[in-house]
Amino acid sequence: MGGGTNYGPPFQQTLEILKENQEYDNSVILFYTDGEATYPQKVIEQYGALSKKMKDSIYFLACSQPIKSSSLNEILNFFKREFIYSEWRDQITPSDLNKNWAEMISQAHLDKYKA
Repeated sequence: MGGGTNYGPPFQQTLEILKENQEYDNSVILFYTDGEATYPQKVIEQYGALSKKMKDSIYFLACSQPIKSSSLNEILNFFKREFIYSEWRDQITPSDLNKNWAEMISQAHLDKYKA
């Protein structure tokens, strides 16, 4: 697809980091893309094998530009079923990322979704 966007490697690396750092009470995955990519099924399915305790501590927050990607929508739907919270904001330019992510990861925002 398109200009070389590949969701698999960042999700694989994130999974490895999560597994290596299970001692934390909360983990926030921040994901940004400006392109469409194929759905990384094998990698995403590995998230389903995480323990319930881990899944209940993961927040997935995504931003994209310019429009919603169908494969990212699949990822979001999977994570909504598996994690404590998932959110996606589209049409976010790189210059707007800081503001959006600061709001999305604020303690008050995340506390609304605690298990």
